[in-house]
Amino acid sequence: ALPPSESLSVLRSLHLHLVSLLSPLCRDYIWQHEPFALSLPSSLDGPCPLCRSPPVPHLHGKLHFGDALDDEWLVAALLFAASSAVPSITARAWDSDGDFLLIEAAFALPRWLEPDTAANRVFIRGGQLHIVPKRVFPDTPSLEAALAAVRSEEVDTRASDKVQAAISRTISGYPDKAIANMQRVRVRVTLPVAQVLKEEPFFISLAVEGFYDRDVDTMKHAARMERFLRGSDGDIEMVRVSVRMSRAMYAQLVQQKFLAPTGYPMPSREEGPAAFMEAELGMKIACGFEMMYQERRQAGEEGKGSTWEAFKQSLESSGCFTGLLPGSKEYQRIMDGALEEVLNAPVRRIDEILSMSYSVDGFKGIELPPNDDDSWMYDGEEELNIAIMEGEKEMEDYEAERKQRKQQKSTGKASSSLSDDFNLKDITETMQAFVQKLSSFEGAEVPENRFLSVIANDSEYEGDLAEELEDNNSEEGFMQLYSDALNEELNATVLKKSFIRAHQQSNNVTEGPSNATTSDAANDMNEELTPVDVDVNLVQSLLDSFSSQQGLPGPTSNLLGLMGVKVPPDTKKPYLDRASVSILVDSISSIIRAYGWREVVLVYEDSEYGSGIIPYLIDSLEQVDCRVPYCSVISLVATDDQIIEELYKLMTMQTRVFIVHMSVPMGSRLFRKVNEAGLMSQGYAWIMTDGITSLVESLDPSIIGSMQGAIGVRLYVPKSRKLDHFARRWRRRFQQENPDDQPAEPGIFALWAYDTVWTVAMAAENVKGINSSFLKLANTSDSTGSDRLGVSIAGPLLLRLISESRFRGISGEFLFADGQLRSSTFQIINVVGKGGREIGFWTPQHGITKQLKKNRTKVYSALMTDMNPVIWPGESTVVPKGWEMPLSGKKLRIGVPLLDETDKFVKVERNPITNAITVSGFCIDVFEAALQTLPYALPHEYIPFENEGLCAGTYNDLVDQVYFQASTSCDTELQNR
Repeated sequence: ALPPSESLSVLRSLHLHLVSLLSPLCRDYIWQHEPFALSLPSSLDGPCPLCRSPPVPHLHGKLHFGDALDDEWLVAALLFAASSAVPSITARAWDSDGDFLLIEAAFALPRWLEPDTAANRVFIRGGQLHIVPKRVFPDTPSLEAALAAVRSEEVDTRASDKVQAAISRTISGYPDKAIANMQRVRVRVTLPVAQVLKEEPFFISLAVEGFYDRDVDTMKHAARMERFLRGSDGDIEMVRVSVRMSRAMYAQLVQQKFLAPTGYPMPSREEGPAAFMEAELGMKIACGFEMMYQERRQAGEEGKGSTWEAFKQSLESSGCFTGLLPGSKEYQRIMDGALEEVLNAPVRRIDEILSMSYSVDGFKGIELPPNDDDSWMYDGEEELNIAIMEGEKEMEDYEAERKQRKQQKSTGKASSSLSDDFNLKDITETMQAFVQKLSSFEGAEVPENRFLSVIANDSEYEGDLAEELEDNNSEEGFMQLYSDALNEELNATVLKKSFIRAHQQSNNVTEGPSNATTSDAANDMNEELTPVDVDVNLVQSLLDSFSSQQGLPGPTSNLLGLMGVKVPPDTKKPYLDRASVSILVDSISSIIRAYGWREVVLVYEDSEYGSGIIPYLIDSLEQVDCRVPYCSVISLVATDDQIIEELYKLMTMQTRVFIVHMSVPMGSRLFRKVNEAGLMSQGYAWIMTDGITSLVESLDPSIIGSMQGAIGVRLYVPKSRKLDHFARRWRRRFQQENPDDQPAEPGIFALWAYDTVWTVAMAAENVKGINSSFLKLANTSDSTGSDRLGVSIAGPLLLRLISESRFRGISGEFLFADGQLRSSTFQIINVVGKGGREIGFWTPQHGITKQLKKNRTKVYSALMTDMNPVIWPGESTVVPKGWEMPLSGKKLRIGVPLLDETDKFVKVERNPITNAITVSGFCIDVFEAALQTLPYALPHEYIPFENEGLCAGTYNDLVDQVYFQASTSCDTELQNR
C-alpha cells in the first residue's frame, strides 16, 4: 500500500481523468437536485465520514435523486462506463434500499444472496457486475478482503450472464435515455428570475425543489417576494424565456395547485390558455426561487429554519460528525465547510448575478424554441402496460425455471397435508434434505484441538485420561475417549431416560405379568445395548414443540412449513377450542355493532390465555366494520405504576371503548387502577369477556365497586330447582368454612365441576362389570412417579361414554362436541351494585335478544334496542359515543361566502354588541347533520369570506383562497387541499 500522501496524489490524477471522461456524457443533463460529482476524501487516516468506507484510497460521490429515478440509473451507467474505460478501478453503488443493482436482477440471483448477506459483495469492475461468492467468504467479508477477491485472477467473482443481462437491459441507452427525458417549455417570469436562469440554467432544479418542498414557513417568503419580483430599478418587468428541466420537475410544477401571491402580475384567462399556462409556470418557478433563496440565506446567517434542520440531519446521518462533540472546533469546521459548499454557494452565486447590470433588452429578439410535447404525462397507460407485461413475463420465466429445477431435484413424493396420508417418516427424510440443502458444500468443520483444549483445561480430567490423550494421537482414538468421558458424566443424570430407543417403537406398552419377573439389572443392560433412534427422537421433539404452540404460529410450524410438511391436529390433545372461541368473540362483536362503535382498544394480559383469542377477536370485529387501533398488553408481573402509566396512555387516545380479556386476578388489579385513573367515568365504555364476568359475583366488593358501569358476557346458566338447591348448600358450606368472608355465589366453573363429576360417575356406572385390570407401562421399574400407574383396559370405553354424555345438569344442557364442553348461549350483564344485572342474551342463531324464547322465528339481530337500558360508567344512562377528540386537536376551518341576508342556503349574521358570528342556513344544517354520523369528533369553525364587513369576492375567489391566502396581514396556517 502507498503512503497516504502518495495515495492522494494518485487519486487526484484519477479524479481529473474521470472528470474529463464523464463530464461530456452528462453535460446537457439537468439533475433533479444537485449534479453528481466525484470528490476526494478529506483524509485517509480513518473511516470516510461521507460513505463510511474504511481508510482505503477511494473517490466518492453522493446524489439526492428524489422522484427522478433517471438520476440514479444515469450514475450507475456512468460507473459502468468509467470501469470500462479504466479497468483497474472498482466501484460500488447503493441507495436507501441497499444494493439497488441486485433488485433489478432479482430473478437471476443465487438463492443465498439476500439483503442481509450482500454487504461488501457487490462491485462494478471492467464494465461488468461482480459478486463475491459465499464459498470464498461464508461470513460478511471486510471491504479490503472483498476488493482483493474482485481484483484477484484466481477468484471468479463475475456475476452470471443472466445477472449481467438484467442490469444491461436497464442501463443500456444511458445517458441518451436520460437526456431524452428532458422537457423544454416556455415560461413568463420576472426579470431577476430570467437573468439567473440565463447565467445558471441548472439552477432550475433548485427553484423546483424550493417550490415542491415548500411548507408553511417558506410560503411566507413567497407571499412577500422580496428578491425575485422587482428588478434592480424597483420595477416589475416580465420576460418570456425557454427553460429546460427534467420531466419529473415539469410534472411537479404542473400538478401542484398554487395561486399567485398578492402583487404578482398574472394575465387574465381571456388572453388564452397558452399565455396563462406560461405565466402560471413562471410564477411557480419565481416563487420557488424566492423560497429557496430566503431559506438558504436564513439558514446560513441564523442557523435555523426547515432547510437548516434538514441539512444538519443529513450531515449527521451521513456520519460526518462521528466521534465529535457538538460545538468542538473540528465539529464546527466541518459544519462551516459543508454550509459554505452546499447552502451558501447558490445564494452567493445568485447575489453575484443580480448585482451585475441587466435589463429586459438582453432578452429581446431571441427566438424561443417550441414547447416539447407533454402528452406523456396524460397518456402513459400504454407504456405502463408494456412495463407490466415485461415484468409478468420475467416472473413467468422465473417460476417455470424454478419449477423445472424443483422437479429435477425432487427425490420423493411431497408430504400430504391430509391426516390420512401423514407419515412420520416424511418428517425425518425432509428434515435431512432440508439441513443438507441449507448447508454449505463443505459441511460443518470441527476446529482443530477444540475438544482437546477444553479437556486439558479441566482439572477433573488431569489424571489417567490426560495420559491416554498424550499416548493416543489419532483422531479416532481421541473422539472415542472424548465420547466415553461424556457418557460417563451423562450416566449420572436422567437425560438418557428422555430418549426413545429402537425397541420402544414397537413395544411401548406390554402387560404387567409378562414383565413382572424381569430384573432391574436386565432392563438396564437392555437399555444400554439398545441404540437411540435419532429419527424418532427428532420427530418426537418437533411434535412436542408443535403441540406447545397450541395451534398458533410458531417456530416449529414455520420450520415444517418450509419443508413442505403439514402436521394434522392432535385429536388426543386439542389446541384452542376454536368453535367456543368463535362463539365468544362473535357475541362481543355483536355488542360493538349494536352500539355503532367503530373503534375499540383491546386490553389483555401477556399470557397464553390472554393472547389466545386476540387474532380471532380482531377478525370478528373487522366483520362488523370495527377497527382496533391499539392493543394494550399488560404483563403478569407489571407493577401498579406500570399499569397506571399504560392507562394514562389510553387516556390520551381518541378511542373510549375498551374490551378486557383477562383472568380474574389480573382483571381485579386492572379495574382498581382504571377507577383510580378516572377511566371509569362518563363517556367511557368497558366490555369484559367471560374470564372475569363469569366470577363477578364472587369478587371482593371493592373490586365490584371499581367495575360499576362495565358490561360483560358469560355463559348462560338457566334457573332450575337443582341449581337453587345446590346454591343453598354451597352458601351454607361456604359460610361454615369461611365465617369471616362475605357470602359468595357459585360460579360457572364450580357448576361445571359438579356436573363433570356426575358425568364421570354415570360413565363409570355403565362400565361396571367389564374387566377393570390395568396394563403396566414398560421400563418403569426405576420410576417413583405417576408413570408407575397402569393403564385401565376399560379406559377407552369410559372415555367414549364421557364424551357421549348428554344430560341436563345444574349448569344447564351438559354435552361435549369434539372433546370440548359446548355451550352457545351467552348472558350479557351490566355491573351495577353488588353484581351483574342482566340486560340481554346472545345466541349464534338469533344474535342479541332481551328474552330467551323457544321456537323463535325472528332473524339474527344486533340492535341496541334488543337490550335493556345500561347504566354506564359515571352512572350515566347516555350511550358513550366511543370517541373523544383530544384537546390539542386542530380545527377544520370552513370558508363561508357572504351572500344575500335573505338567502336560505347560507346566512352569516354578526352580533353588533358582542361581534360574535352566527352561521345558519340549509347547507349548514346538512353539514352539521353529516358530522353527527361520523365515528369521531371533527372540531370546526366557520370563517366568513369578508373584507371590512363586505364580501371579499366571488365564490370562485373563495375556493381559490383555500389554496393560498392572499392577504399577507393574516398569519395563519395554509393547508394544500
